[in-house]
Amino acid sequence: MRRRDKGRPRSNVRQIANDVAANIAANIADLLRIRSISEELSPVYHDGRLMTWLASECRAVVRDGLESDPWQSGEVLELANRIRSEAASNRTSVRRLSGRPTCVAPPPMEILPEHAAVTRQGGSLPWVQLATAAGSGRELWDEECDTWVALPDGLPGGSYVALNVKGESMQPLLHDGDVVLVNMGASPSRGDIVLARTENGYVVKRLARISRTSVLLESLNPKFEPITVRDFSRSVAGVVVLRWCDHDMQELRLGQQDLSPPS
Repeated sequence: MRRRDKGRPRSNVRQIANDVAANIAANIADLLRIRSISEELSPVYHDGRLMTWLASECRAVVRDGLESDPWQSGEVLELANRIRSEAASNRTSVRRLSGRPTCVAPPPMEILPEHAAVTRQGGSLPWVQLATAAGSGRELWDEECDTWVALPDGLPGGSYVALNVKGESMQPLLHDGDVVLVNMGASPSRGDIVLARTENGYVVKRLARISRTSVLLESLNPKFEPITVRDFSRSVAGVVVLRWCDHDMQELRLGQQDLSPPS
C-alpha cells in the first residue's frame, strides 16, 4: 500500500477543505450582495456612474439582439408623461382627482348675482362651462352657469368655482378638457397655480414672480411664452387647489398592464 502511493503527490486535506469553505462563503456573500443591490433603497442606485453604465449595458443587450426590448416606445412616452405630471404636481399644492366632477342640482335660486356665483352653498359650487383656463383667456362670466358640482371632501370653507381647461400650455399638470377648482380670493404665493385676469380674459398659469407693480405668469409647457400682468391686487382672482382629470384613469389602466421586464 505504501509502495503504491509512493509516486502520488500527497494532498493537504485541510487546505482543500479550507479552499472549499472559502469558495462557498464567497458564493454566499455574492448572493447576499446581489440581494441587497436588488432592494429599492440600496445606495447603489444613487451612484450616477453605475446607473449610466447599467443603462448602456441594457441598451447594448437590446441593440445586439440578445433580448427583445420589453418597453415599447408608446409605453416609454406614457411613463415619461406620468413622471412629469407627478413631478409638476409635487411642486405645487394642486390636489388631483381622477375622473370628472360629480354634478348636483343647483341651489334653489334661478338667478344668482355675480358675487354669489362663486360662493360655496350647501357643499356645491358652480361649474363654468367655458374654456377659460390654460389657453388664450376669455371672460369668466360670459355665459350663465346652469351646472353645479359637489364640493370634494377635505377642503376648507371658502368661495370656489370650477372651470374647464383649454389648451396645452399647462401640461403636464393640466390637460385640455380637465376641470380645475379655484379658491376665489385666496392669497397666492410664488409657485402657486392661479387664475389670473389678462387683457383677453382669464387664464390659469403658474405665478412665477410678484412685484409691486406686476406679476409674471408662466406656463408649465416651455413652448408657451410667459405673460406679464399689471396690478397684482386685481389681476390674480384665485388659486387652483384641485383638478379633475380623465387622463389619470388612462394612466391607471396603463399602470395595471404588465410593463416590467421578464425575470
